[in-house]
Amino acid sequence: MYTAKKDEINAIKIEYDYRKNNNFDVEYINEDNNKFSFDLKAGILSKNGGAEIDPYKFTHELLNISQNNGLKVYENTEIIDLKYYKDYIEVITEFGNIVKAKKVIVATGYNTKLFTNRNFATKTTTFNIATKPVKNFDGWYEKVLIRDNCDPYNYLRTTFDNRIIIGGEDVDFVPDIFDEQLANKKYDILENRLKNMFNNIKDIEVDHKYCGTFASTLDNLGFIGEDTKHNNLWYNLGYGANGILFVILGGMMLSKLYHGEKDKDMRLFKVDRFDN
Repeated sequence: MYTAKKDEINAIKIEYDYRKNNNFDVEYINEDNNKFSFDLKAGILSKNGGAEIDPYKFTHELLNISQNNGLKVYENTEIIDLKYYKDYIEVITEFGNIVKAKKVIVATGYNTKLFTNRNFATKTTTFNIATKPVKNFDGWYEKVLIRDNCDPYNYLRTTFDNRIIIGGEDVDFVPDIFDEQLANKKYDILENRLKNMFNNIKDIEVDHKYCGTFASTLDNLGFIGEDTKHNNLWYNLGYGANGILFVILGGMMLSKLYHGEKDKDMRLFKVDRFDN
């Protein structure tokens, strides 16, 4: 994390001290020891505390392992309605088939209209570009993950085949995903920012452009637990900045709940915590 603004130096330093005092492996960087080619007034270089994964491979590996343990997966099967009973729920598919379940767990991200009228989170559209493979990473210290301190922030990473991904330029949720004028404007901004940050990388050429939506909450935590109206309808919604982590925790917590044990930390993700 870094800032290019002088008036944010103190905030970065406070964050650095907080992490350092809590035994995180971090290094403070500034203009005197800047390891990058772009303007940097202050930053925190975090070490041994992060990881990169391929979400596509990760998801398929989870499905494969789960199937080996008895899970049944039905692709391209849309749920169009639910009928609630005292001890079970009937799930009606688009083909007219009915699945009877003791518990239904909603893990559909921000798409929850079928299950509730609650407005769980604020939706935001974010934009990304990915380059063709580049020959070098001059000015990019050890190809670390990068994010700035802006609001909304920009984020950059490299790939195993030497591409660069930069994302950001977030806007309030855009329901019209075919707003090409807006999207192209954002893609151009990201491309220009990338080239200005790394002007030593001469062969930057955009290969892919894409946008998507994410959901966030006031406390940056998701929702895990029982629905307030239907106790057989459960949620595992990993909103916030750590969605993958939250849904993994949710899987562990809901497994305990199914077997009659309630994890004390589930209170942090209470479904009704914003009702009052």
